Amino acid sequence: MKNTKILFAFIFITLVFTTMSWGHGIKLSLEKQSPLIVTTATYHGGQGLKDAKVSVFLESETKPFKEGITDQNGSFSFTPQSAGKYRIIIDDQTGHRKEGTIEIDSSFLPSPAPQSTPQKEIPGTIQPGKETGKETAPKPPAEPVAKSEFSGYLIKIALGVILILLITYIMNKLVKKQEAQEKK
Repeated sequence: MKNTKILFAFIFITLVFTTMSWGHGIKLSLEKQSPLIVTTATYHGGQGLKDAKVSVFLESETKPFKEGITDQNGSFSFTPQSAGKYRIIIDDQTGHRKEGTIEIDSSFLPSPAPQSTPQKEIPGTIQPGKETGKETAPKPPAEPVAKSEFSGYLIKIALGVILILLITYIMNKLVKKQEAQEKK
């Protein structure tokens, strides 16, 4: 009876710690917000990955197209320079790493600005191509392009079940061995 209580306590503790470790993964959202690609990385609890290292690769390149760090909300954005598949790697440098891809076609890229003759700047007016210092209205959020976490959850669940079965098997063998020794 005492061994059974120990077995169930051990299984319960294993389940608690296993599920706690599952909540420590990374979610990566990649959104097209013309002309930018906006990446947002959060822990499964919703906290943004602040100051995480970001590397952006084009197609099968080994050298990053762009590198940087995420802001306080776990966001990072970049402007793609050409059509193709971009691979984004987010690494918080504490053991959490997530990779995602996004396909950019030529229709997403900004059209080149037409060539024009230089204009004389008139004080107090806004010249084309000059920043005014005022913020523009925010664009509505785009639909997430790549956000599949399902396969990661399945793997974690399978590993958790295997771990529980293995611990149960070992504990059962130990209980039977101890009962056999007590009978002698």
